[in-house]
Amino acid sequence: MSQQGFHPQLGEILTSKLKAEVVAIVKTVLESALKEKVTEFLKTKEKETYRSGLL
Repeated sequence: MSQQGFHPQLGEILTSKLKAEVVAIVKTVLESALKEKVTEFLKTKEKETYRSGLL
């Protein structure tokens, strides 16, 4: 079945761009969450060191 219309590959182009945007957004969200977790972990480790009297 052939596609008719103004731009036959428009669906493929839009799908490709949408996938790229979704990947970029997911990457940003995951990196942000990971950075937050690492920061939280490091703060916890600093408190443990202080509480044990090693600081």
